[in-house]
Amino acid sequence: NPINPTEVAFFDSAPNSSSQSFNGLWSCFVDFPSGTVIGSDIESGLFVLSVDEPELEIAVAAPAPEVVAPGGAFYAFIKVPEHLGISGTTFVERAIERGVLIIPGAVFSDRDTHFRLSYAVAEDLLVRGLDILVDLMQG
Repeated sequence: NPINPTEVAFFDSAPNSSSQSFNGLWSCFVDFPSGTVIGSDIESGLFVLSVDEPELEIAVAAPAPEVVAPGGAFYAFIKVPEHLGISGTTFVERAIERGVLIIPGAVFSDRDTHFRLSYAVAEDLLVRGLDILVDLMQG
């Protein structure tokens, strides 16, 4: 009920922070029919949350990728894990080879260390794409 919403879950991406500065999710996309929530956090990475009563399932790439705080829209600017030893462009090429379209960070900055992921897509495509990206990030 959008007029009188009911809290069904709580998620704190910075549970150890008591700082008065902002720590936590910078952007969220909550408009999936299944109730899945996608959020990006500058310190902890990209979160895919699924509320299945009574448990909350969380999928996170390990180690969590570095995510730049978005200035708006439904995207995340994600750093390619250093342990892979590859550029953002090479990571994007590998993702495209596996059917995932992401944009090299070098298009948006002088650094070729990140990639841009839009999560304003159909949920089934997003879930499949995120599974592939997690696999690529783990090497």
